[in-house]
Amino acid sequence: MIRYFNSFLLSIFIHITIFITLFYIWQNQKSLKKEELNQQNITTFSLSNIIIEKEKKIIKKKKIITRTTLPKKIKTKNIPIKKKPVKKKPIIQTNKQTKAKKEKVTKTKNIINKKEKQQKVITKQNKNLDEQEKIAIIIRTMIEENKYYPKSARRRGIQGIVKVQFTLTKTGKIVSLKLLSKHKILMKSLKKTISNISDEFPRTKSDLTLKINIKFTLKR
Repeated sequence: MIRYFNSFLLSIFIHITIFITLFYIWQNQKSLKKEELNQQNITTFSLSNIIIEKEKKIIKKKKIITRTTLPKKIKTKNIPIKKKPVKKKPIIQTNKQTKAKKEKVTKTKNIINKKEKQQKVITKQNKNLDEQEKIAIIIRTMIEENKYYPKSARRRGIQGIVKVQFTLTKTGKIVSLKLLSKHKILMKSLKKTISNISDEFPRTKSDLTLKINIKFTLKR
């Protein structure tokens, strides 16, 4: 019995020592963790303080820069400079210049006189014409002024004469319209112009048949 009791005591003693050592180790580890956390907090706190101090310094520098007054601009008075009057030299015309001017004036006068004579001749011719011929001339001029030259024909270099024949009634309607040409594009465009302008044609006392030749030429 004594032996068993002694072995029991030894086992209790060993267990107690093991428990004490483990408890001691556990406490040491706790203390180490606390120290590490404290050190981390200290470092973060110190870094935050450093950053705040730097920001304060920057703000102070900005305030100092803003407070520094800029140098005042010195106003300069604009003194007017007196310009000396320049004497204009009289222009002396030579005999050659005067002759050239006279020749130009005479040429222009001759051109004007020729144009006036041509206009008088045209008016005389128009007076001699019949009413039907006058209407034909008016319609021809209207078609020439309002004709449409298609872009596709211009690109291809298509040009030529389109023969037009139609009868204009008393009411102003166009009947039996005929178009003759090598190029269909020019015929179509001319047909459209005539249909658009037909309402503006002058009225006649009787039915009038017209034969007109209209040119399509490219400008160079």
